[in-house]
Amino acid sequence: MQPPPSSPPQKIWSLGKTKNLTAQKPRGRFVQVEPGKENLRVLFRPEAKKRLSHFVESARSQTELLSHLSAQFRGENELLTWQEIAPILEYHRLLELFENKERAALSAGLLRYRCSLDKLSKASGARPDALKKRMGELSLKETFDKLRKRFATEILETANINHQLRALTRPGYLRDLGISSSLKRQLSAKLKTLLAQLPAEFQTKEMQLLELAKQHRLDKKLLLLALQQLNIF
Repeated sequence: MQPPPSSPPQKIWSLGKTKNLTAQKPRGRFVQVEPGKENLRVLFRPEAKKRLSHFVESARSQTELLSHLSAQFRGENELLTWQEIAPILEYHRLLELFENKERAALSAGLLRYRCSLDKLSKASGARPDALKKRMGELSLKETFDKLRKRFATEILETANINHQLRALTRPGYLRDLGISSSLKRQLSAKLKTLLAQLPAEFQTKEMQLLELAKQHRLDKKLLLLALQQLNIF
């Protein structure tokens, strides 16, 4: 008895190599975006005062307050302006509170940085010209002028020449104090007098520099810079 004929082998279709498919990023309306900013008008609601008070308490300057609010609220432009925020603070009776806080912070900064607008502007996050304008708005011009005169007098009337030499290396600060020309004239006359009093044996500039620094306990590098800047050497 013969075995039954075997069925013909079935053909196997190859699908080729499996492709490494990666999930495609959603496109069009399916793209995830950051939540939109809230309209600034919501802060006019009575219940928004508590929320706004948090921003006022955490900000140290007008610039910082505007930056924090601009991150969450939208107005006419991407960045909010003080003209947009001030009426809201006034509405919630927070404007005077914030301005008193900012005024105290700027007054303390003027003392701490000895009226250096460059250092104070970096601390407050405002440009020096905007900082001066803001101090005028907060009635701090008289305070600034008094402190500036005080620190300028300390530099001009000090008997410590090293102190004046260090001040000479800060031209921006001298402009803030308004004594750039005065200090240069005074220091030039003083150094020329000291050089003229040296014995004749110190003939070269290097010898004069070293002896002058030694006699009056002056910083050699600062002294050399001053002599060069004042066109004495």
